[in-house]
Amino acid sequence: MFMAREEEREKEAEQKAKEESRTVELTNFLVRQRTDDSLSPFFTTTSENCTDILDLISLPFERFVAKCLCINDHDDINLGDHHSIFFWSVNYCDDLLRANRRGEVTRILSRVDLFSAVRSFALAHSYSLWYDPFLKLIIADRKIDILHLLNELLLTPRDRPNVNSGCVSAAFVIAAGSPPQLPSHLDLSPIIGHIAQHPSWVNWREISDTLIAYLVQCDMPTLSERSAVHEFLQQCIDMELCDYDGIPCDTSEETLHAAQALLDRTSSLDIPQPHLIFD
Repeated sequence: MFMAREEEREKEAEQKAKEESRTVELTNFLVRQRTDDSLSPFFTTTSENCTDILDLISLPFERFVAKCLCINDHDDINLGDHHSIFFWSVNYCDDLLRANRRGEVTRILSRVDLFSAVRSFALAHSYSLWYDPFLKLIIADRKIDILHLLNELLLTPRDRPNVNSGCVSAAFVIAAGSPPQLPSHLDLSPIIGHIAQHPSWVNWREISDTLIAYLVQCDMPTLSERSAVHEFLQQCIDMELCDYDGIPCDTSEETLHAAQALLDRTSSLDIPQPHLIFD
């Protein structure tokens, strides 16, 4: 009786393995047929993810691209080379914009979750300057929401080491608006701390101008990460400040003087020593 049950279980396991193998083969076949898009080759089919991949490639193409734009925000299952899938989904949308097919981009974005998409950008391996126009379309008029999201990302221990500093800077510039309008009641010190850890010549002048204007208006003693703010102010008056590549970060004379005035004004406050976390 025991042997019979054992044989039955072995047959069931063998049958299940065969079915899984057929499903993987079918999924691989269907993925290989998608020769008209540059995203699908980066999916890697396994028995664990083939159902998810089948669900994805079964979607209308615009919804498929929308899902791929958010793929870095989903680390619960491995679908393959997530960062390449993300890159080529952004590249596809950029090509549409360059071809004056903005309506198609708008339809894709209508199917995108704002926060998931921005998190996907922030968790990408790299950030390219040509992402900016598309990221600006995603953020649109939800600027304050994005400032809150950036703070949340930078305060989450799981996400913080993986956040791409280029995206944080770019998203902050977009969310600040043009001309910049930052609410003085919002505590932006987590963002300031991240920027102080990762200064970049690309947008240092614009960011430093914007943040100094914000700090002049806000109640600095109430900020949660005052040591990070102090470090940022010190960078603003450092005429030899360079980024990690050794490229000088240019600070405007007006911002330099304003930063010095803020340092003088807060010198009597109990400012803890900066404790920067290098990722």
